[in-house]
Amino acid sequence: MNASISLRVRRAAVAAAALLGSGMLASCGGESASADVPVVDVQLGPGYTITPNQLTVPAGDAELRVTNTDTMVHDLVVAGRGTAPLAPGQTQVLSINTEPGSYQMWCDQPGHRQMGQQGKLISVEQAATPAAD
Repeated sequence: MNASISLRVRRAAVAAAALLGSGMLASCGGESASADVPVVDVQLGPGYTITPNQLTVPAGDAELRVTNTDTMVHDLVVAGRGTAPLAPGQTQVLSINTEPGSYQMWCDQPGHRQMGQQGKLISVEQAATPAAD
């Protein structure tokens, strides 16, 4: 095989790999799993507060859009899940799945829970929707 054919084969292989890779990345978008999943905004701060400090969500999947509005690092722990430590101004979506019941939520940074940065998440059973005839 001569050099010009070898170069064309390599270029074609690189182009094909790039096209395949871009298609795979497009299928990994950042969209929520379902438009039916409720999203609740939660603010950490100012100070040692969580707003709202009592949330009600339907049992099952929900997303908490957690934003640190304070000047110090905070995080949120609830229902066995937690955010990463959030610097001031950062936001992270926390996906949870709950059974009906009451769950404590708090900031897990040292001393923050003891200073009152805690609240409650209440998960309620969803009403059944009637089947269509």
